[in-house]
Amino acid sequence: PLIDDFLSRTQYQITYLTHAEQNLEMFALINILTIWLLSLSLPLTTAQGPGFKRFHDFSKTCTNITFNDWYLSADCTPFDPSKSVEKDSLDPLDLNFCVGLGPTGLTWDVYGKFSNYCKDCALNTNFGVILECECGFWDIDETQNVTLDLDTGIGNYNGSIFCYTTGPTNVPNDFTTAC
Repeated sequence: PLIDDFLSRTQYQITYLTHAEQNLEMFALINILTIWLLSLSLPLTTAQGPGFKRFHDFSKTCTNITFNDWYLSADCTPFDPSKSVEKDSLDPLDLNFCVGLGPTGLTWDVYGKFSNYCKDCALNTNFGVILECECGFWDIDETQNVTLDLDTGIGNYNGSIFCYTTGPTNVPNDFTTAC
């Protein structure tokens, strides 16, 4: 309705203009709509900036990925083979510092402490690295199966896994330029 109203007012205004003015008015309208549509898609493209793929999908550069008592472990290779693997002080990684429980399921959250709300969690590696848990929501009296793709929030930096919400603890000076 809002677009129809805008277009009808625009058409009414255009009928009283010369042919050249009509073309200019339509050109301006098309440019405005194009800029508006591009601005809607901008966050979708910039959210995955130049380093996105390099620091996501940790399972592509890690093996022996295990989950035990809320801790995630993996043997990961560094991006630069000439560098030695630097084990992070948070290895194994306590997922309570990365994962929380939101209104619809598991979510990335600093100090989320999902272990307060979830039980019987397991790692499903059939299609990626999926954390599956039984979680209790505050607004209902039952638990639900919820999942979270760990490749979307866990990274491998120089052989150590880390949460994007907290970052690695031993960050070198060139971390931002490494992307």
